[in-house]
Amino acid sequence: MKVIRVAILMDTSGSAGRLMLRGIGTYARTNRHWNCQFQSPTTGNIQKLHSWRPDGVIAAVYDPAWVESLLSHGVPVVDVADSVSASPFAIVTDDNGAVGTLAAEYLLDRGFKQLAFIGIASEGYSAQRRDSFVRTAAAAGVLCRVHEVGHGTTDRLDYDWQTEDEALRAFIRSLPEPPVGTFASNDGRAIQFMEAGRELGLNVPDQVAVLGCDNDDLLCDLARPPLSSVVTASERVGFEAACVLDRLIAGDKTVPRETRVPPINVITRQSSEIMAIGDPDLARALRYIRANAHRPFKGIEVVNEVMIARRSLERRFTSLLGRTLHDEIQRAHIDQAKQLLAHTDLPMPAVAERSGFGSLRTLSLVFRSEMHTTPSAYRRKHRLGIGM
Repeated sequence: MKVIRVAILMDTSGSAGRLMLRGIGTYARTNRHWNCQFQSPTTGNIQKLHSWRPDGVIAAVYDPAWVESLLSHGVPVVDVADSVSASPFAIVTDDNGAVGTLAAEYLLDRGFKQLAFIGIASEGYSAQRRDSFVRTAAAAGVLCRVHEVGHGTTDRLDYDWQTEDEALRAFIRSLPEPPVGTFASNDGRAIQFMEAGRELGLNVPDQVAVLGCDNDDLLCDLARPPLSSVVTASERVGFEAACVLDRLIAGDKTVPRETRVPPINVITRQSSEIMAIGDPDLARALRYIRANAHRPFKGIEVVNEVMIARRSLERRFTSLLGRTLHDEIQRAHIDQAKQLLAHTDLPMPAVAERSGFGSLRTLSLVFRSEMHTTPSAYRRKHRLGIGM
């Protein structure tokens, strides 16, 4: 069988890039005729591809100047960055619109009536996350303030750290009275925001809750306090990019122009561990529900914890959150199950037990009703190598 030479041009300094590379590797192991060559995405490395003569390329195309150089090789290219407008390549990337919507819904669910977005003006993915975040907030009647810098990297000759830091501090000073829910287009930007805010006396999460994106666990755990983050399906992006490239190399004319992979969920850490709800009884009830999502419990436990009449508590859930106490409990159990399905290899009965459903049958019935898929299908979608 002919060896297929695949060039991979990606930045793996962050967890998203490393997970993408892992997804490509998973696909390559099922196609042993692939010979992969990895390089960082630079102008020089793209030009050097002529000497290696690849049959296809998977690249994070950040610079419009790279497009002509990649086209000159005359081989299929899959772009996993989607940062260049009107890209001529097949695109496989995160569903950044879904990322922004998930982030906004997460903060709105925690009761925030004032939101802010921190992003990068030059990056297409950041703009997509921004637009859906702002749009989702507006649909809920919430105003969102936006702050963006010009460039996403600090190694540019025109990068001015001092000017950027001063602009970020000015934005922080302009924020409305707390509490404010803030979403950054990536974990690095979220940490920059928190560091600048701390120097200005801003308390996270009591005054401002902060949510990053890509769930780079090294960055998130090193942040002060540890950073909550949207978990993007980077490994799945890499796997799908390899699949698309294989089809293109084989001459498949039915390959979709774009493939966008939705995010998995949100990992909550200390930076957003707060309920921005003016009703202290409702906030206490929500905290109790989320803290006990790993075990079976009923509404009466929540009522006893808050120590108010059940009818009063039910009324507050409906009027302030638009869902019932029972709905909120079930929602917490489902979120717990999704976390376990996406991030562990626990057998299904253990997932059911540790997400408070008690039995696999109950988990399957509720999950199918609410998520319109089965737990097994959800796991296959988000965890490569399972069921393959």
